[in-house]
Amino acid sequence: MNVAVILVSAAAGAGASIVTAYTTYRLTARQDQKKWRTELAEKYALLIADQPRAAQALARQFAVGVLIIERGDTAQREKVFIAPHTRMIAGRGDDSEIVLSSASASRHHFAISADGTDAYVEDLGSANGTYLNSSEVHGRTLLHGGDLISIDNSLHVEFQPLNSSI
Repeated sequence: MNVAVILVSAAAGAGASIVTAYTTYRLTARQDQKKWRTELAEKYALLIADQPRAAQALARQFAVGVLIIERGDTAQREKVFIAPHTRMIAGRGDDSEIVLSSASASRHHFAISADGTDAYVEDLGSANGTYLNSSEVHGRTLLHGGDLISIDNSLHVEFQPLNSSI
């Protein structure tokens, strides 16, 4: 009888320890994720202005998605990784993170933004409009795998999601 009581008490104690350890781990992991998201976005913002290649290397590690930019023929492709919790401006202006070499592009034509899991496109009041799968973009619009963003026939941007999430 005493052995049974001891075993039940030991099992209850072990169960309580496991629940406490798991709860502590989950709370700590959430705090670490929140801190990391904030630090990643800040570090990316600092790098993008002076060191765009380093910013893209950082974005590649945690990317929500990738933009495949085709200028003219398909031989001219560029990949731009979308870091979580960031916003990139695409346009003709030299201050744009994604410089568009099209005569149809406005100085700040459209924005690509991301939360922790999804990416969005938003027209920035461009003169010629931004199109998503041949439909004009109005407001912030969720991107899906294979979506094509265009401003004219000389430039196409394909979105591909990645399985990374923080």
